[in-house]
Amino acid sequence: MEFRYDFLQNQKIRWYIVIFGVLWISFTVYYDLIKDESVFKFIFYLIIGIFVISRGLGVHFEKLFGKKYIYVSDDDLHIKLRVLKKGTKTGWKEISSLELWPGRILITTRNKNNYSADLREVEPQIRHDFLQTIIQLANEKGVDSKKHGYLKNI
Repeated sequence: MEFRYDFLQNQKIRWYIVIFGVLWISFTVYYDLIKDESVFKFIFYLIIGIFVISRGLGVHFEKLFGKKYIYVSDDDLHIKLRVLKKGTKTGWKEISSLELWPGRILITTRNKNNYSADLREVEPQIRHDFLQTIIQLANEKGVDSKKHGYLKNI
């Protein structure tokens, strides 16, 4: 069994944001370049407009700085929920116990290191699928798991 989710995958186009970005750049050209003749302000607001348009087109500029993903396989467990922070990569053989809350996971390894991941910002359906996969694989691998909240019923 495998679970894979990339938080920085391209999303659907949101035209209202694209139109806002085009209007932003248009006003920037008019006010900063033509009226004020301020090149520095023009470049600054132009960059902001380009970021707004790229966000509306579904492209994440965070991809320039790193990755953000969840990956669970029969061998490994990878959790990286922040772009600029180091993620957790642990093999199932190294895990001694898991504590699962609806919004958090605590991993304890055989050498008594603890890793925690805050899942509250993850979309509810993705979080639920991820936790179900973790529970199923933990049961298959014989890893001690303690469930809290609604996860007790899974």
